Amino acid sequence: MSRSSSLVKIFLRVFIALLLLGGVAGGLFFWVKYRPAHATESSPLSAPLPRIGWDSHSPDVIQLPADYTTALKVKTTTVKPAPLPEPLRLRGSLMLDANRLARVKCFFSGQVVSIGKRSPQSAVRSPQQKPATVFAADCGLRTADCGLRYGDLVKKDQVLAVVWSQTVGEKKSELVDAISHLETDQRVFDRYRKVDRGIIAEKDYDNARRNVEQDIIAVEKAERTLLSWRLSAPEIQAVRREAERMRERKEEDIATIRREKTKSPRHRPENDDATAHWAETAILSPIEGVIVEKNVTIGDVVDNTTDLFKIVDLSHLQVMANAYEEDIAALRQLKPEQMRWKVYLDGAGADKPLDGEIDQIGKIIDPAQHTGLVSGWLSNRAGNRLIGEFVTATIDLPADPALVAIPSSALIEEGDAASVLVAIDSSHRAFTPRKIAVVQRGRETILIRSEPNPVEKQHGAQPLHAGEEVVTTGNLQLAAELANFKTSPNGR
Repeated sequence: MSRSSSLVKIFLRVFIALLLLGGVAGGLFFWVKYRPAHATESSPLSAPLPRIGWDSHSPDVIQLPADYTTALKVKTTTVKPAPLPEPLRLRGSLMLDANRLARVKCFFSGQVVSIGKRSPQSAVRSPQQKPATVFAADCGLRTADCGLRYGDLVKKDQVLAVVWSQTVGEKKSELVDAISHLETDQRVFDRYRKVDRGIIAEKDYDNARRNVEQDIIAVEKAERTLLSWRLSAPEIQAVRREAERMRERKEEDIATIRREKTKSPRHRPENDDATAHWAETAILSPIEGVIVEKNVTIGDVVDNTTDLFKIVDLSHLQVMANAYEEDIAALRQLKPEQMRWKVYLDGAGADKPLDGEIDQIGKIIDPAQHTGLVSGWLSNRAGNRLIGEFVTATIDLPADPALVAIPSSALIEEGDAASVLVAIDSSHRAFTPRKIAVVQRGRETILIRSEPNPVEKQHGAQPLHAGEEVVTTGNLQLAAELANFKTSPNGR
C-alpha cells in the first residue's frame, strides 16, 4: 500500500516538471517568432551633441550652435548680490545697570533713630491686587507705622532714614556761632565806616574789616560742610532761623536762658522741637527706584563706610549676551544706526520681541567658551521684567556688499579649484570658464567674493560681478567638452 502511494507522488512530480518545461519552451518560441523588428537594434543613450565651435585665438571660449538649447538644454542665470544673512541669535540674560545703582551712605557717624515711611504706592503688587489690600497684607500695620523695606519703590529725595549725630549737632552750632560772630563784627565795622577815617586808627579799621571777612569764611565753611554731608536746604534754613531767633532775643531773654542752662537737665523746661531734633538729619534717596538692599534698622550705629540702602533704577535694564568669535567680527562691521536688536524673553511674552540698543561689544574672549560679551539696553518702564531672566537677542545683519550669489548648480569643482561658465555676449551662446573665490557653500546658494583678495588671486581666482550670466544646466558637459578639446591635437 505504501509502495503504490510513493509511485503516485513520483509520477505527479515528473508531470509538473514536464508541464513547466513545456510552458517555457512555448514562450520562447512565440517571442522569437513574433518579436518587434527594432528589438535587436541598439538605440543610443542620448541624442548626439551638436558640433561646438572653437576660436583659435580664444581657446577658452566655447561657441555653441543655434540648436544647443534642444540638445544640451543649457540654461543660464544672473549673478545676484548676496542675500541678507540669517539673523544672529545670541543667548543672554537681564542684568542690573551698574550706572543706575545708588549706594546710600551716611557721611558721618551716628545712630539711626527712625526709618522712612512706606506709602501704599511703594508696595510691590500684582496687577490684579488693589494697592490698599496688598499694603495691608504686606505691612500688617497702619500706613504711618510701616517703614521702608526690601523691594519698596521710593521717589527721589524721599526720606529713607533719620540719623542722630553729635557731629551734625556740633557743625550746626558752629554755623550758628559763625553767623552770630558775623552779625556782631558787621555792626562794629558799619559803625567804623560811618565816622571819619581820621578818628579811628587805620589798624582798628583794618582789623574790623578782617574780622568780618573771617566770619564770612567761617559761615561759608560750616554751611558747605553741611551741604557736603547731603543735608537738605530746609535743614540748613532751619539752622539759619535758629541763628536769627538768637539774634532777636532781648537781654532779659538771654539772661533767662543763661539761668535755665545752669540748672540740671531734669529741672530744665522741655526743649522745643528745633532743639529736640537739632542733632538729627534725614538721609534722602538720591534717585527714584527700588530698594534692593537694606542694611539698617532703628538703633543701629552707622558710619561713612556703611551702605544703609542700595537703590536701583529699573526703568532701563542691561542685556548681557554671549557671541562667538566669528559673530563678533560681523557685529563690529555694523554702522551706529544698525546697532539694535530684538530681545525675546524666554519666559512669559517670549513671542513678543522688545526693541533694544546695542551699547558695547566686548574686547575679551572667554578662553573656556570662546565667546565675548555683547551688552545693550532694554526699556522697562512698566517694571515687569525680572533681573536674571534668560533672553534671546536677535540681530539683523546687513548683506556683505563684497559678495555675490550664484545657484549651487552653476559651480564646477575640480579638486580644490572652483569655476563657473560665464556668458561673454548677449546671445548667451559664447561662454568662458572662470575660476572664482568661494566664501560660503549652501545647499541651494553659493556665496562668491566679487573681488578676490591677493591670496585668492595667486591661486587663479578672478572677479565675478552681479549682473553677469553663468551656466546652471549643461555646464558640466560643456566643461568636459572644453577639457577634451584642450587635450586633443587641435587644442594643443
